[in-house]
Order: sequence, then C-alpha cells, then structure tokens
Amino acid sequence: MMIGRGLTNEIFEKVANRPSVIISDSNVNEIYGRNFSKIPTLSFKAGELSKTRETKEWLEDELLKMGCGRDTLLIALGGGVVTDLVGFIASTYMRGISYISVPTTLMGMVDAAIGGKTGVNTPQGKNLIGSFYHPEEIIIDLNYLDSLPEKGLSEGLVEVIKYGLIKERELFEMVESFQKENLEEIIRRSVQIKMEVVREDAREKGLRQ
Repeated sequence: MMIGRGLTNEIFEKVANRPSVIISDSNVNEIYGRNFSKIPTLSFKAGELSKTRETKEWLEDELLKMGCGRDTLLIALGGGVVTDLVGFIASTYMRGISYISVPTTLMGMVDAAIGGKTGVNTPQGKNLIGSFYHPEEIIIDLNYLDSLPEKGLSEGLVEVIKYGLIKERELFEMVESFQKENLEEIIRRSVQIKMEVVREDAREKGLRQ
C-alpha cells in the first residue's frame, strides 16, 4: 500500500520489465492516458452501466487478442467501477493473474480498491457476480483528486462518515469540520479502519457485512 502525492514513478517501477496493460474508463483515459503512453491501454465507456458481464467479456477478448498470458500485470486506473471490474477480470483470466489498483476517486481510495471485493452488476442487482481477489499493490496518489468534481469528493466523504460513526469518533469530527489539507490524514485513517475490518472478516461472514 502506497499513499502520497506524485506516485506515477512508483507505478512505472512496478511494471518495469513486466508485460502490463492499463484498464481504465473513457473519462480517466482522456485525462491521464498520456501519462502512461508507454503502457498498452484498454478503456471502456465510463459509468456504472458499463460494469457488466458484457464489458468484462469484451476486455478479456481484447487481452487475448493482445497475447496477454499468465505473466501479464493488469493496472486498474480509475474509480470503483474500474477497480471492481479489473479485479474480477484478474481473478478469472488465465485462472488468475496479478493486478495493481490505482484508484482515482476518493470513494475508490477509501473503499472500492481495498478489501478484495470484485464483481459486476446484473439486471437482478449490483455486484451479484464476482469474487474475492486481492491486488498485488494499491497505489493511492492524492494528485488524482485534484481533477475530482465536488460531487465525487462528497460521495467519498459519505463513506468516511460511516467509518467514523462505526469505529472512530475523531475521524468523524475531522469530516464534520472538513478541510482539504486534512484529506491525506482522513484517507490514511479510513484505509486503516477498512483494512482492520477486512483482516478480521475478509469474506463478509459477520463484522464486515
């Protein structure tokens, strides 16, 4: 787990001398794709409506066309839809390959990228098909939040409020009197709480549920 600013070089170090593919959505790819021009990239239409078996199948077919094998490293660059979808692909492609989560939203940083829950939506409900599969590394670069709309920041803070109410009063109070300069500390505390819960109940049998 890496948390900080300007961690792009860390990503390049992770993929050095390894066959790698970035998977992101159309919005993220438009903003940040040029930063990773040396790494092959696949992107799909942004939004929850793309978190489907059909999108997973298309991405898997593209990986096969590219000749990706068991040594391929997937890089999930995006919000919760991307990290959930790429994690699910990594868990089934060639019966399981490595992936790195690089969340670009606050919700992704404090929740979706942590804990190994992956999956897709169906007409019957959200996340009904998926797996528990953990990334090789999670890289939380706060620089990605600079391009996040206020709505996206608010959505992430709602998740932090839940952590504060359940586990840590001081974290709740930090959100209550929110200041952007405290964002890194808020993320660090939220990640710590989420990881403690996951370690105790990785498959949602009790506490995590």
